[in-house]
Amino acid sequence: MNNKIVNGNLIRLGLIGAGRWGRVYIKTLERMDGFSLVRLASGNPESRSLVHKDCQISDNWRDVAEAKDLDGVIIAVPPMMHGKITRAAISASNPVLVEKPLT
Repeated sequence: MNNKIVNGNLIRLGLIGAGRWGRVYIKTLERMDGFSLVRLASGNPESRSLVHKDCQISDNWRDVAEAKDLDGVIIAVPPMMHGKITRAAISASNPVLVEKPLT
């Protein structure tokens, strides 16, 4: 993973969901300077093979949504879960990007 620091800051992101769209985010973040995927919430046991070894993986989405060590959270789960997860992340003061469509 490319973790080149831009302007002295590495943006630490969490991702909830490693399905079709989650995998797109993982691949995109790998190619972007200044960003690091540091947390992933996924129930898929194959998720470890998708991210770098230092990325923390949890099967509980709350571990990512409510994490205090992130600069933002990407939500890429089925739409019926968007509202609940987004509210939890915002309540934890985490900026959120929600994969469309928003519930």
